[in-house]
Amino acid sequence: MIGNEPEEGNSDLVIEALEHRIRIQAILRFIYIPIALLVALILVALTVYHFGISSVTIAMPTIITICGFGVAFVGAFWDFGARKYLNSLANSRIMFTEKDITMINKQQLQLTLIYIGIAGLYILAAFFIYMFL
Repeated sequence: MIGNEPEEGNSDLVIEALEHRIRIQAILRFIYIPIALLVALILVALTVYHFGISSVTIAMPTIITICGFGVAFVGAFWDFGARKYLNSLANSRIMFTEKDITMINKQQLQLTLIYIGIAGLYILAAFFIYMFL
């Protein structure tokens, strides 16, 4: 080994760590909007409850539940950019293997499950608002 050159095993670990970090950042980029919407809806419900507007307070659990089903629907049927990625690979004539397709499908499944989990948080928040407000 000459100078500060990383060993072969270490460079693979560094590359794997960077790929994992990029993957996590991409997932977080996709879940910011539904989480922010949930927080906003909860804040609206608490604000309306604080000012005593009971008609809106009664409707908020229903609104939050409908938004939760919307988030689950988006998570189940949105391709998260995979179609555009595959089209760009095909247009640039880059070969991709079955392993690439499997990786893309696995990542889409992870994002779908995350969106369904966020939808569960919506429904749980609606339940707590219904029970305690």
